[in-house]
Amino acid sequence: MNLLRIIIIVASVSLQGACSIGSVRHWDVQDGLVLDATTQNPIEGAIVVARWQGWISALVDASSVCYHVETAKSDAEGHFRIPKWTKLPGKVHHGDVVFSTYKAGYRQVHGENKKLYDVQSLKRDLGSSQDRLCYLFRLPTVLNCGVDGSEGQYYSVLNIIFAEAKQLFDGLVIVPQDLAVSYQVFRRQVASVNVDPDYKLSRAAREKAISAYLEGL
Repeated sequence: MNLLRIIIIVASVSLQGACSIGSVRHWDVQDGLVLDATTQNPIEGAIVVARWQGWISALVDASSVCYHVETAKSDAEGHFRIPKWTKLPGKVHHGDVVFSTYKAGYRQVHGENKKLYDVQSLKRDLGSSQDRLCYLFRLPTVLNCGVDGSEGQYYSVLNIIFAEAKQLFDGLVIVPQDLAVSYQVFRRQVASVNVDPDYKLSRAAREKAISAYLEGL
C-alpha cells in the first residue's frame, strides 16, 4: 500500500459521543486486516465501515459533511478490502476517510498494533449486557453517513447492530428506564431507515408506516 497511513483514534464517550474510529488520507483501494487485539488471530465476519468526510465552504464558515460510505466484511484470514472511490459531490472539499469496525460481541480498540497501520483491532466485550447496549446505542451516531446514494450501506449495518441490541435487550430481567428510552429511540431509527429512508412519504403516512414496522420488531 503506497503512502498509506491509518491512525486509529479511540475515545471514551457519553451517549452523544463517538466510538473508536480510524483516519486516513487516501483515495485508493484499501486493504487491511481485522485482528483480535489479545490473541492477534484474524477475525472473520467483522464489518469495516469507511466514511468519506469533508466540508462545504460558506461565506463566513464551513460545515462538515459525511458524504460517502463503503463497507466490507473480513474473510477467514481477517482480510478486508474497501474499494476505491473518488467522486466528490458538488461544493464538497475532501477531508479524511475514517474507519470503524463492528462485530457482535466485540469492541474496537487501539494500541495493540501501533506499528501496523492497516490493522483494525477488536477485543471481546466482557462487560455487562447493559454496558454493551449503551455501546451499541452510540454506534448509529458514529456511523451515520452518506448523501450521495451510498447511505444504504449504512442502513444495512444499522440493521445488523440492532439485531444484537434486540437480543440483549430481550434478555434483560431488569431494565433501567434510561436504557429503555434509548432502546426505543434506536428501534425508531431502524424503523425509519427501513420504511422511508429518503423521507418521501407525508408526515402522517411516515408515522403510520413506522408504527406498523415497529409492531413487527
